Amino acid sequence: MVPQGERTTEDDEYRKLMKQKSAANAKAPTPSIADEEVDQLEHLFKECDVNGDGVVDFEEFRRVMDLLSGQTGKKYNYLQLKAMFRLADLDNSGSIDFNEFLHAQRRVKKNWGVAKSAAIIASVTSNMNIKK
Repeated sequence: MVPQGERTTEDDEYRKLMKQKSAANAKAPTPSIADEEVDQLEHLFKECDVNGDGVVDFEEFRRVMDLLSGQTGKKYNYLQLKAMFRLADLDNSGSIDFNEFLHAQRRVKKNWGVAKSAAIIASVTSNMNIKK
C-alpha cells in the first residue's frame, strides 16, 4: 500500500485520463483550488470511480451518497439523488467527470463551510476504504 500523499505511476495515469476526459467535456472552467485540496479531492474521486473509467456514473454516485447519508444522518430518495446528479453533471453526459466533481465540491464547501465539508470528505473517504 502506498502512503497517502505519495503518487504511483498508476495514479499519474489515472490523473492523465481524468484530465483528458475533463478537457474533452469541459463546459465550465476548472475552478482554482489549492494543490493539496486537489490531491485530496482527486483521491476521493478515484475512490468514487469504482470501475476506474475516469468518470462517476449514477450508481457510483448513489453509493457515495449512501455513505454520506451515514455520516450526516440525512437520507435521500431516488428522485433527490437523480436531481443532485443532474446538477453535478454540467454537460449532461450521464456521468460526472473530475472537473464537474470539483465544481460540485466547491458548491458543497460554500454551503457547508470549509471545516465541515473537509471533515465529511475525510470521513467518507475512510469509510470507502473500509468497505472495499
